[in-house]
Amino acid sequence: VLGRGDPRAIASALDRALVSRAGRSTDGSPAARAAGLALETRGLVRVERLAEFVGVSRRQLERAFQQEIGLTPKQLLRVARFQQTLNALRQSRTGWADLAVSLGYYDQAHFVNDFRHFTGQPPGAWQIDDQSLTAVFSTGRRSAD
Repeated sequence: VLGRGDPRAIASALDRALVSRAGRSTDGSPAARAAGLALETRGLVRVERLAEFVGVSRRQLERAFQQEIGLTPKQLLRVARFQQTLNALRQSRTGWADLAVSLGYYDQAHFVNDFRHFTGQPPGAWQIDDQSLTAVFSTGRRSAD
């Protein structure tokens, strides 16, 4: 059903559904509540903290995520943090090292690795025109692993 149509519209609909489901702080499943925290923190929380937040073990949370969301908690955290990368790129022209630090990356190499993973290019080769997370993922070039 979702395989047809405009990739941007599909990704937007999936994003809205995930955020809506994750926003149910007490009524949702552990995976949905943990996803909500992951998105609220823009990916800057550890998987262990997500599991603690919802009162399950890390392994239980990973299984619930796979079953309900189709990603691992770590994959969702990476996607959320990369979304912040794209937002930051659209809003300012800061240097790559400063951007990496402001987004909570441990070091610039970690930032570059994530950037290459999601876009297939190093940061310096990437054009910041109308790119969005939707556009990056709709090309089918990269997965969230």
